[in-house]
Amino acid sequence: MATPEPVLGIVAALTPEIMTEPLAATTAGTVSERCLEGSLMATILKGKRALGIGPGLSTNEETQQFIRALVGKRTVPIILDADGLNAFAGRAAELKDARGIICVTPHPGEMARLAGCQTEEVQARRVELSRKSAAEWNACVLLKGHHTVIAAPDGHAWINSTGNPGMGTAGTGDVLTGMLTGLTAQYGIDSWPSLIAFGVYLHGLAGDIAYAESGEAPLMASDLIRAIPRAYQRFYSESGRG
Repeated sequence: MATPEPVLGIVAALTPEIMTEPLAATTAGTVSERCLEGSLMATILKGKRALGIGPGLSTNEETQQFIRALVGKRTVPIILDADGLNAFAGRAAELKDARGIICVTPHPGEMARLAGCQTEEVQARRVELSRKSAAEWNACVLLKGHHTVIAAPDGHAWINSTGNPGMGTAGTGDVLTGMLTGLTAQYGIDSWPSLIAFGVYLHGLAGDIAYAESGEAPLMASDLIRAIPRAYQRFYSESGRG
């Protein structure tokens, strides 16, 4: 977990098993462009197989510039979410790279900002717009929401069948980013769109398990995290591999 130095202690104390890296901070306490100087980011990324960017980074202009620069010279597969997506609002063409090692995970509002349209249009053209954007950006596009759409640059698309309205609460999308980053690091990108679709399914299944225990209204992101092991167990059991 690479995070601004002023908050590193909080992050490290919250979950002791997380390995942390301090990043230079702006006066606002967000990630500074100074992190791109020297070999800091290269050192952090050495030996890494995936990078998740976005949750909690803020829309601070200097931080947004840092995000764009880091994505622009990517060397490992990237899962881009939240404020990582906001850095490309109105400039989504900059996401395109011949290597195609990026997955964007917008909710409808973020997708509207990326695509330069209204949220209502996004919702009316979910599959069509996801496939079009995936081809234009040479990226895996994951449009969140009821029946999440996963679209690959080659035109293939999947519709997810798991999940519930209780998952529309703060933090559940960040959990998905973490799951997808972990799965990518574990399995690589040989069949990345299919792996992303599996991660989305598993994330929704964990949400359904948590919902069954707590109900829709009280569901929190941490409830979903605690249900991930049981989601794995159920998936492999029902697929005959458990």
